[in-house]
Amino acid sequence: MTVTIRKMRTADRSGVRQIRYAARNQNGFVAVENRNVSGFLTYRLWKKTAYITWMAVERKSWGKEIGKFLVRKIGFRLLRIDKDFYPQGGNREVLQKDL
Repeated sequence: MTVTIRKMRTADRSGVRQIRYAARNQNGFVAVENRNVSGFLTYRLWKKTAYITWMAVERKSWGKEIGKFLVRKIGFRLLRIDKDFYPQGGNREVLQKDL
């Protein structure tokens, strides 16, 4: 399987309607499989910190490490994992990018 990560284009933005504001106003990347967008990531810069604002991968593409590819593309690294962070269960990964 080949996954291509590229900068988000104007044409891609319509496919992520739930994040309209971020897609129009923030930097981002999309993951493309077989010419279809299978994942995306938007981020914003504030002072010397980069924040991932939205990120999603289509369910049919889960388990293919697309999220990891997107995060690495913009230079983030894993800082720590907060175990059982969410009340319903689940861990939160805390990422960092040095600017």
